Amino acid sequence: MTKNQKLTKPTSKHFYKARFMNQRKKHFPTRTVAFDVDGTLLLYPEDLDMIEEQFAFQPGIREFRFEPLNLIFNLIPHTQNINELKSYYNKGFEVIVWSAGSKEWAQAAVTQLGLNGYVDVVTTKPEVYVDDLDVTEWMGVRHFLTYKPGGEEE
Repeated sequence: MTKNQKLTKPTSKHFYKARFMNQRKKHFPTRTVAFDVDGTLLLYPEDLDMIEEQFAFQPGIREFRFEPLNLIFNLIPHTQNINELKSYYNKGFEVIVWSAGSKEWAQAAVTQLGLNGYVDVVTTKPEVYVDDLDVTEWMGVRHFLTYKPGGEEE
């Protein structure tokens, strides 16, 4: 830039937003990961054939209680995904667990899986989000947990 050139300050909201986001990330570097309950942390016995074939392990069926409705379910903890959740927590991520079934169901699952110490937020799965950006613009990584037989991540 030469001496006679003026530095013009961008006035778009995106300039200020980007500046704020960069400062926020610099001073508060928390990253967030969200895990679903049904089909991700807990599997259903009717999926047992697929589970044994896809994951090459004999899962253990456990009894899960949902006290608000006095219900008992026989479900399978998905140990690989549970370990993945713990791994994200140990890397410093804020961990959210949600369920379309309800916040109460998500909390019951977290408690009965012994994950209270690894989970920061328990909530109902969002049906709608409101933002000025499309999800593809702000969600850097979308990780769908799929595994090859033997437990190797794809």
